[in-house]
Amino acid sequence: MFKLVFGIFFIVLGLYFIYLGLKLQRTKDLGLIKNKMVNIDKIKDKDGYIRFNFKLHIVIGTIYTIQGILCILSRYFVSVDNLYSFMNIFVIITIFIYTYKVIFKAPKFKKYH
Repeated sequence: MFKLVFGIFFIVLGLYFIYLGLKLQRTKDLGLIKNKMVNIDKIKDKDGYIRFNFKLHIVIGTIYTIQGILCILSRYFVSVDNLYSFMNIFVIITIFIYTYKVIFKAPKFKKYH
């Protein structure tokens, strides 16, 4: 039962990230981006910043959705359980990489005067 609830949570979270990324690309509204380290008024390349966040949302959303599907399937199939264990490691590494990008790469879009 735990894997089913956990899998559904990951699928919903992943689809929500994808939805936010597509909404950001469609509306080009910088107010949707919540990053305290970058002031929205001081962004020099707004299109580049939107593309950066769009890619971030799509990749994270896709990985979370796949993680949720594998979590549900691993409940029923043993071979998928091994893949699910590998995917957990992949998700942890991806979270570290994208945390680095948000902390160190996002501020490059900021104007300094």
